[in-house]
Amino acid sequence: MQLESTVIISNASCALFDALQAEAKSGLRNDRSSTSIRRDGDRMIITIKASDATAYRAAANSVAKLLITFESMKGINNGR
Repeated sequence: MQLESTVIISNASCALFDALQAEAKSGLRNDRSSTSIRRDGDRMIITIKASDATAYRAAANSVAKLLITFESMKGINNGR
């Protein structure tokens, strides 16, 4: 079974794109899943592909954790 999803983030900052792009190149690929990240204007498009449900869930969780970490760091930098 091949699974695929696309996540679109509107008004994505360059810092978010750079952070996720760097991680996608080094740590979001394996034999069972891949994650690609690209920009389209002010939107960031994340595509997750996996060969099975377990690999898909792991890849989606990795992306979610990166987004959570970015939001947390943004809050710290803004004094929250």
